[in-house]
Amino acid sequence: MEIDPIKLGVNPFSHSLDLKASQFKGDGYVGVAGGIQLPKRYKKDQIPHTKIFHSAELRKVTLGLSDRALRIYMWFVFHAEPDKDYIKFNQSAYMNENGISSINTVKDGVKELIRYQFIEKSNMKGVYWFNPLYFFRGDRLKKYSKKVQIINTVGDI
Repeated sequence: MEIDPIKLGVNPFSHSLDLKASQFKGDGYVGVAGGIQLPKRYKKDQIPHTKIFHSAELRKVTLGLSDRALRIYMWFVFHAEPDKDYIKFNQSAYMNENGISSINTVKDGVKELIRYQFIEKSNMKGVYWFNPLYFFRGDRLKKYSKKVQIINTVGDI
């Protein structure tokens, strides 16, 4: 069955939606009006966000995680800092937020995330590298500029 957006109607959540954004001037111009060049502008959402990257393979691995590992993964997604690929895992804060009393539950979840290469131990206790193929808060292309491989070009250069 194909979904017709016209027949679908209006998303009921959009009625109370109030998005805060900042507007920035970009490089170049979009045109001329009244003899004045109009600069390009872009908007940036004010609410912090983390990108979760997806493919069929990543979806399969992620949805195959146990509940304890998936909950820790989501905690990492919500606590990732801009342009950093590591995170300090405050286990006691995590346990308090989630009503967990057994440290072994947390340790098992962390071991599972390591086994499936979502995270890896760093040289510092309680600090983990996370795999930017799964999620990242910021611009991966900027952070890993030497790892970028252009696979197609769109538009004029």
